[in-house]
Amino acid sequence: MKKRLIALLLLCICFLCACNRDSEETVTADLTKDVLKLADGKSIDQLNYFNRTVYQLEDGTELLSVQAPSGPNNVYVGGIESFDDLGEAAQAQVLSYYNNQSLLYDVNIELERAYSNYKNAENKSEFSAYFLSQNIAPTSSNKKVMYFLTSAMLPIEGNHGYEIRLGAAFNRETGEHIGNWELFSCTEEEAKQAMLDIAGIIDPVLRAEMEAAFKPEQIILFTDHLEISFGEGTLPSQVQSTLLALDFEDDLCEILNEWSIPKRTE
Repeated sequence: MKKRLIALLLLCICFLCACNRDSEETVTADLTKDVLKLADGKSIDQLNYFNRTVYQLEDGTELLSVQAPSGPNNVYVGGIESFDDLGEAAQAQVLSYYNNQSLLYDVNIELERAYSNYKNAENKSEFSAYFLSQNIAPTSSNKKVMYFLTSAMLPIEGNHGYEIRLGAAFNRETGEHIGNWELFSCTEEEAKQAMLDIAGIIDPVLRAEMEAAFKPEQIILFTDHLEISFGEGTLPSQVQSTLLALDFEDDLCEILNEWSIPKRTE
């Protein structure tokens, strides 16, 4: 069984901002003055672009850029069925699920964090605006199930950030959400232990941390592998986010219900 343990580097990301901002330099944004006030009474203005919203101080200093959320509809991945391939009733159920999930971040909290960082910066000219995004995209499917991934990018400081990854499964006929433990032919505990065995996690400290942090929404099914995503801060011994990627080979397929295994792309 091929096993992959991927440690995500702290994302020194321009968070996709650079390209977006470059393309928007010639676009006129709608400015709303004094849209809100921070905890200390500081006034914040809002700039609305086509696909992002910028929160800035009265002097034009950008504190926070928020990319418009996308998906699960109108998001397409090459070679993978999309939201459009579901019937209307199923689409309505999937949309309802994600409307209830809502955003995985709080704009006001991140704006206060960005402002605090800006105020405390020794060289304010080097301050980089915080960035937020959330996207929902299909990852795989078969005759019974369609799988989606929610990916949210949150800032640590400026352009440095981390990702939250959540997987979800839906009955493609009804749109009913299927709990991720239901995808397995064994118990929850047996599934956890088997997946950690397959991933080759033998360090006792790391394994204990993963067992404690393991939640069903961390399981994401792609066309050729199953991913387990441990976000930053969930594993005390790990500085960064950690992904386990398990190929759909015999030992993994043995613990999955046959109907849950995604079809391979050509």
